[in-house]
Amino acid sequence: MISVDDCVFDTFHVEDIEKSMTDLKSGKAPGYDGLTKEHIYYAHPIIICHHKILFNLIYVHGCVPDDFGHGVTLPILTDKFGDLTAASNYRLITIRPVISNLL
Repeated sequence: MISVDDCVFDTFHVEDIEKSMTDLKSGKAPGYDGLTKEHIYYAHPIIICHHKILFNLIYVHGCVPDDFGHGVTLPILTDKFGDLTAASNYRLITIRPVISNLL
């Protein structure tokens, strides 16, 4: 039986994930999973090791979880004095899960 220790996982490193985590903007809205950057940032440091293993497995197997591609799309009003019924007066933003942004 093959164990995790037998496989070579050297694509993603803990330092890479820490750097990506610090590059994420704070104070942003959570995705549909309810997680924000702050949840991961202030979690136990072992979570970074788990993300390292997850991201390396995604890379090795070439399979990304379906939930990484899902997001919540919200219309944002661009001109509050303009026509509120015009679609051109809105821009769309998509809030994705923070773990997919981390990847």
